[in-house]
Amino acid sequence: RGKATDETATGLLPIYQWQRAQKWFMKHGTAEEQAQIALYLGRAYVEDGEYDKAMKIYAEALQLAKEHQAYNVAGYICTYMADLYHFKDMYNEIREKYAEASSLFSKAGNLISQVYAMKNLAVEYAFIDSFLYAKKIMKKADSIASTLRLQIMDYNIANAYANIYDLQKRYDLAEKYYKKAIS
Repeated sequence: RGKATDETATGLLPIYQWQRAQKWFMKHGTAEEQAQIALYLGRAYVEDGEYDKAMKIYAEALQLAKEHQAYNVAGYICTYMADLYHFKDMYNEIREKYAEASSLFSKAGNLISQVYAMKNLAVEYAFIDSFLYAKKIMKKADSIASTLRLQIMDYNIANAYANIYDLQKRYDLAEKYYKKAIS
């Protein structure tokens, strides 16, 4: 049901339904399924503004996923944790979770999500004026993305470069990459 929710973009089910699903999966599901359902429960908590409950669920789910080498689910959990840290302006934790997500997606062989996590990480470093490190991460992300040959990845990489150059006040390069992103 959670994957269907993502694919149709209809919004999450109410918390109580995710809690019921979690209870069932805790008895009958694999560790990966348990972590996955906890991810959706956490997202439902975020949607209702219950950030502390969401973070608790995410932390438990992340530990479970990593213990059972469900690296792809663990990577997504880290990404959602990073998003949640944005609400609390916890910038070091945001960068930490994007870096962890990138590593976990790499272990899972999910190159697309790895590139997205790296792109997000690079932009976060650009926000703190660590442009050289941001560009280093982007070069690696760009290298991985080029092997995928997906137009959407090219757009996202170009847009991230544009954002980084914009933050650097290098508007000529920012404009070049913005144009590349929309072409």
